[in-house]
Amino acid sequence: MERAPELQALQGSGESVVADRGAKGKQLLGFGLLGLVGLGALYLNFTAGNTAPRDMLQSEEAFNTETFSPPGFVRDTAEATPEPEVEPNIVVIPPPPPPVEADEPEPDVAEFTVPPPPPMVPPPPVVEPMVIVQEPAPVVEEEFPERYLSGLVVMDVSAPDKGLSEPAAFDGNATPPAIVSGTDSASQYLASSISQEDRSANARTLERIDALVPEGTMISGLLETAINSDLPGQIRAVVNEDVYSFDGRRILIPIGSRLIGEYQSEVTRGQSRVFVVWSRLIRSDGVSVRLNSMGSDSLGRSGMTGFIDTKFKERFTSALMLSVLGGGINYLTDSSGEPAFEEGEDDDRSARQKAADGVAQTMADFISSEIQANSNLKPTISIDQGERVFVYVRQDLSFAAMYEDPITEAMRQIVSERK
Repeated sequence: MERAPELQALQGSGESVVADRGAKGKQLLGFGLLGLVGLGALYLNFTAGNTAPRDMLQSEEAFNTETFSPPGFVRDTAEATPEPEVEPNIVVIPPPPPPVEADEPEPDVAEFTVPPPPPMVPPPPVVEPMVIVQEPAPVVEEEFPERYLSGLVVMDVSAPDKGLSEPAAFDGNATPPAIVSGTDSASQYLASSISQEDRSANARTLERIDALVPEGTMISGLLETAINSDLPGQIRAVVNEDVYSFDGRRILIPIGSRLIGEYQSEVTRGQSRVFVVWSRLIRSDGVSVRLNSMGSDSLGRSGMTGFIDTKFKERFTSALMLSVLGGGINYLTDSSGEPAFEEGEDDDRSARQKAADGVAQTMADFISSEIQANSNLKPTISIDQGERVFVYVRQDLSFAAMYEDPITEAMRQIVSERK
């Protein structure tokens, strides 16, 4: 009977088919025996190290390193030999030799012969300066030049509401009279417009530049009334741009302020501008200030331009018609034809000739006067409403009375913020 392949494989490896169930107990028993043997060996080793052999204690050797014991473990029977005391070796340091005194060299003393001091010289006497007082030369009062006494020089210093014989008194607190350069009609018109007593500017300084419009500022505006130079009159305009103070802190002339002025009617032939004087400025809050300044264009040129009517039609049309009429009359009076009367009627013909000559002369004089009058027609300058105007400020305008000082205003604001 054959065995299974599994059993054959187990037999080939040399191992038993059934394991020994007591192998584990045998292993534990062997380990226990080995432990007991080790403990016994340790005990024997410990007891053998503590017991020394007697022959080594009774040895007669003079020197034995194995039986040496420290002094604390010496037996009581053995007497300890005292060690000899070793005296300390004291080294005596000899004292240093005394310093050898060197021979000091004798000082070399040189003899000097000091000369005697010079004799005292007395100081020179002090001469007091002579003060020469010169009397001032008498002031010779310059006589008034005779050329100013000439009748050709006319100096008008009178007020507008006083007579010519009564000069205007200048007060130190009042506004000085305006000085206008030039003697033409435009300059005189400006002087008369400025020198009115009710149109004065307040005294001012440049300390409050925060409330100052300086001289030379241009104020822009729009014309509210039209201008016709045939007759003088007043005009009005409204400011269309804000005007700031000298330091730019605040607006002194706001938009909407009103300008009041006057214009001149004296226009000569060839003149293309109307002379305008702006006398007053009124703000919307009721503040008023005197301007007394001239009107100009955007480039600062004095006067205002507009439409110019040279009166060409009136002057030349009438002159032409009168010239034709006068020529016809002269032709009729000077015509030479056959006499309409007989030779005996020379006196009547002479009378008619004289009458015709008189009529011709009268017409010639009339025509000449008309032509002269038409040639003297002045041009008319017209400026429409809404035109842009500029005011050239000729004096400093002070608004210091209307505004508080910036320092005081800032301190008040700080105090209010702290509260």
